[in-house]
Parts: sequence; structure tokens; C-alpha cells
Amino acid sequence: MFRGQFKYSIDAKQRLAIPAKFRKAMPDAPLDSIVMTIGKNQCIEIYTFDYWKDVKEKEIELLDQNDPMTLMYIRKLTQYTHDLTLDSQSRVIIPQALLNHAKIKKEVVIQGVIDRMEVWDPDVYDAYMGSSDLPIEELGRLAKKK
Repeated sequence: MFRGQFKYSIDAKQRLAIPAKFRKAMPDAPLDSIVMTIGKNQCIEIYTFDYWKDVKEKEIELLDQNDPMTLMYIRKLTQYTHDLTLDSQSRVIIPQALLNHAKIKKEVVIQGVIDRMEVWDPDVYDAYMGSSDLPIEELGRLAKKK
């Protein structure tokens, strides 16, 4: 389970270090295998390889691939999905297409969101988080269940 937030920088080779706290949250998965993909609201999502394989792919398989909009969603999602390996210093190279999607230049916010990590440009993240001034209690009341 991923919780918390960290501010990091990506280096000149587009490498991002995965926070130690998040590496420890992946005990049942190979620590060097992750899936990185396009995220909602202009972020990048990072999943453990096992979670992606067991949960996300099954969710995608349940979608109606005869529906044109559903097929567009699947194609857009999978064109930006990468299986990646962490190096010996727990860094991963972020593909340029994902950096462009998230408008990331150098600084990033890494946010734990229960089943995944999200990587944001700080300005995009601040604008998103500032888009609602509702108190947490009200947001909780309005949150929809599956």
C-alpha cells in the first residue's frame, strides 16, 4: 500500500529514484519490476508488475472492445504503458512520452495513492489540488463507491 508524498528531481538521463518507503511497500513483488503508464489529470502512474498483471489487465479485459470509445481508451492507455526495471540504485528511466504527458521538466511530486504511485509536475499537482476548496469531510461524503 502506497501512502505519503515525496519531492524529488529527475536527473539529466530522465531517471527517477523510487522512495525507499514505497520500495518497502512492494514486498510481494520483484523490487525491480514496475509498470509505468499515463495517468489521469496529467500525471504518471506506477504500479508493481504483479498488481498490473493481476488486477489492471483483468479490468481491461472486461471492457467491451467492440465499443469505439472503449477501444480508443484501451489503445491510448496501452500505447503509453511500459514494463520497466529499476537499476541498482532503485532508479527508473521515465520514457519521454510520459514526461511530455505529465509536463514534467525536472522537479516532481511522488504521491502514494493506495494501489499505485503517481508522479506529477509540482505546478500541475498544485493546480489540481487547488481546484477544490471543499474540506476533506465533504470530499469524503461526495466520493463515489464502485
